[in-house]
Amino acid sequence: MTEAADMRELGLTQFMGVDRKDSPPGSRELTLAPEPRHLNHNGDVAGPVLFTLAEFAGMGAAVNGLMDVFDRLYVVARDGRISYTARAKAAAGPFAASARVEPARHAACRRAALAGERIELEVPVRITDAHGTLCAEAVFTAVVRPRR
Repeated sequence: MTEAADMRELGLTQFMGVDRKDSPPGSRELTLAPEPRHLNHNGDVAGPVLFTLAEFAGMGAAVNGLMDVFDRLYVVARDGRISYTARAKAAAGPFAASARVEPARHAACRRAALAGERIELEVPVRITDAHGTLCAEAVFTAVVRPRR
């Protein structure tokens, strides 16, 4: 998979409408400007939308820096947990999702990927509104292994 084709062409990614900032290896910064399709009955960004934004950021951080060997890898989220810490009012957007794997852990993941070994990464994610208010915190476990 090339950098240009890295998930942006998938239907869910297009539905979400996230913007991606350039991020160093092991991290991912995404933004979501809420649209009516993202909102619940209270006018807030719906929980499943925030969860998806967090998963995109977390898994993006896990693979950022591995794109040169991505075609040899199978990467999947084993699990994810999220805590909604404040209302994500649509008017408080856009929302930023920030994920970062510790550099030493991400380097170990790269070494394992190059050696054809399986590794798991815990990736923390924070979602804030345009005012810097923390709306959600999440943790995802990314499994990175060779394709079979």
